[in-house]
Amino acid sequence: MIKAPYNFVPLAQIVVFPEWASQISMDRPFEDGISGTIDVKYKAQTPVFIGNGKKDNNGPVENYKAANGKYAIPGSSLRGMLRNVVEIASFGKFNRVSNAALSVRDLQNRNLYSSHLTRQININEYEAKSKSGWLIYENNEWILYPVNHHRIEDSDIENHYNLNPNSLENRNEVEQRLRPIAQNNMEVFFSTATNKRNQHHGGMILHYSKVNNLQSASSPNFRHGYIVLTGQPGRRYNRNQNRVVGKHLDFVFEDRNVNSKITLDYKLILQFKQANAPDASKQKSGLNLPKKLRYYQSFGYPGIPVFYLADSQGNPESLGLSQMYRIPYKNSLHDAINHSSNNHFSDEMDLAECIFGKISNDSNHPEKSLRGRVQFEDAVTNSNNLAQQVYTILSTPKPSYYPNYIEQDPNSSNYKTLMDPDSELRGWKRYPVRNNTNPVTVDKYQRNVATRFKPLQTETVFQGKIHFHNLKPEELGALLWAVTWGGAENLAHSVGMGKPYGYGQIKAEITSLSYLKNDAVDASGNICNDYTTPEENTRNNEIANWINAFTTYMDGKDNGWATKPQLEELKAMANPTNAVRNGWDLSHLKLRDNNKLRDNNNRNQFVNAKQSFSFLAPYSADNQEMHLSRMVNGNRNCGNNFNNNNQRYNNQNPIQQRVTRSENGIANGSIQECVLLEEKTKKGGWKAVVKDTPEISGVITNTGEVPADKNPNDEVKLKVTSVKGNASIFLYIKEELG
Repeated sequence: MIKAPYNFVPLAQIVVFPEWASQISMDRPFEDGISGTIDVKYKAQTPVFIGNGKKDNNGPVENYKAANGKYAIPGSSLRGMLRNVVEIASFGKFNRVSNAALSVRDLQNRNLYSSHLTRQININEYEAKSKSGWLIYENNEWILYPVNHHRIEDSDIENHYNLNPNSLENRNEVEQRLRPIAQNNMEVFFSTATNKRNQHHGGMILHYSKVNNLQSASSPNFRHGYIVLTGQPGRRYNRNQNRVVGKHLDFVFEDRNVNSKITLDYKLILQFKQANAPDASKQKSGLNLPKKLRYYQSFGYPGIPVFYLADSQGNPESLGLSQMYRIPYKNSLHDAINHSSNNHFSDEMDLAECIFGKISNDSNHPEKSLRGRVQFEDAVTNSNNLAQQVYTILSTPKPSYYPNYIEQDPNSSNYKTLMDPDSELRGWKRYPVRNNTNPVTVDKYQRNVATRFKPLQTETVFQGKIHFHNLKPEELGALLWAVTWGGAENLAHSVGMGKPYGYGQIKAEITSLSYLKNDAVDASGNICNDYTTPEENTRNNEIANWINAFTTYMDGKDNGWATKPQLEELKAMANPTNAVRNGWDLSHLKLRDNNKLRDNNNRNQFVNAKQSFSFLAPYSADNQEMHLSRMVNGNRNCGNNFNNNNQRYNNQNPIQQRVTRSENGIANGSIQECVLLEEKTKKGGWKAVVKDTPEISGVITNTGEVPADKNPNDEVKLKVTSVKGNASIFLYIKEELG
């Protein structure tokens, strides 16, 4: 099942640019402009936490306090909260998105990933496309020295350094794997085997040069190089050996040739840094490359050992820290946004920019910036009541899980990704509100990324003010609509940290409003300079009139505005009752726990969801999970209907046939064109591989039914009874296949 604590508001078909944007001035009032102050009461419906960035040693992060020393919600947080609502509701620009390079490493999707890094030589026979080299910083430039690399058994490295057996295999990260040999010289001298065809499990043959002799001193016909260890990505429990096993091969990089080097451009280096960013918060700056270089040179390496893919001229197109590294997508996030509409990056101002202001990225034209005409005071509380301490993980995942972040078509048989020229983002990411909290539990392996905090209790009341200057009725109406959700009393906002777990749900209520209209006159017809503070009924009528000015304006831009998907999804995520529906789980998918590999239920839920062709449904849908359309036994596995008129999903029809287990597009029960392998079982039974998907291979259980005239490399049609990579199971069915 696919699940997530977030969802998306789809981008509108149009981007609305107010006609009066060019006339905005702090000095020249609009004829119908309005200035004033809104008093707002915010009531916490779940515990609220906004940190100030400080903590005492291992203690909790401190709560934000206003200048008077009282707990408060910062005005900047409230400003951002309401601006986002205005941006969405007014069909504004979707451009406050980092354009950092995203990358992918998806071993389950050959077309997307594996085909870029491996070359198929024959059936079940492959060769890596990646080359290798040393990355060094010289004369203010990043230089790549291309070198040959060779594979080496970890057991040979362990013998060379007198390490305990499996000491390299039992560690995951590069730093952990280097630790046992950190005090040794990484320089070695070696020879290699002449045969480059190496047999692997499942009958797979991989082509590479392999070290067959390793020593510390130079000898004739021995080459000079360095032991290079990469991460341990896929440790698993082997029941035959009754132990956890991992990869058993690492690398020897040859020493650099100072006369062979390539100067790398800034774009490629930035792409490499961003692809290896340690977490989402550092996505823009990426990996600290100088620090990484110093780390490797401390072991005596010439530079950072890297792998790369080259173009036809031998020039690097991408870099990575392992042989099967994360490759960059062809499209950036900004490209995907432009696929929806290129108006998102227009210099014209949308309604939110008109109200809240705009900072121009063009340093040569500072006049393109605009000061906001609204100011938010801190919303302060008199309460000092803190809830129990929370210990959880607050880091944000990278926006790289394409079943959720990229617009998917359930009538398609393949996932859309940023590799596709017409890929589009799902839209504005928001965390649905809910009436309860469910922080993730931190285990001992996650303590370095966990946070302690004490939120303010539920029912805490905050008081704040919003000052506005020279807003047109439509603009003031948009601001009031955002505060009150257009008068919908059942909807709530969310603010602060911990929103993925339900923290920060607040209800906003306008308690007072004072204003001055630029065209106001008194009973004698003179210009009025006194602010009006109407009673509740009059105030509510005025608020309704201004909100109506906004909604009428938007309806004129897109008829039926109030019923558009953007408003439907935005309001659905602001309704806490939607969080308790059957079929919805607002928790994160889980990675496989490498410390519980013996547990059969310990699976990578991200991978499982992709193997069942799942993707996240819109929040207004009845069920959280939708599926791509697949062919199973000649029948179409239909996803939910897709309405091309407004790019919305319709969940009225259930999925007709769900694929319960699949890999690489091969599903249980499907009939596949297969090829018989030379390798057979210990009892002489046939093994086979799916013709167009060589990752799927295994035994034919009723091998006696295979006609006697069949030979290795002959093609046969088989039924897949269990799809498990190179341990799959096939059935020869002569009744069906004749």
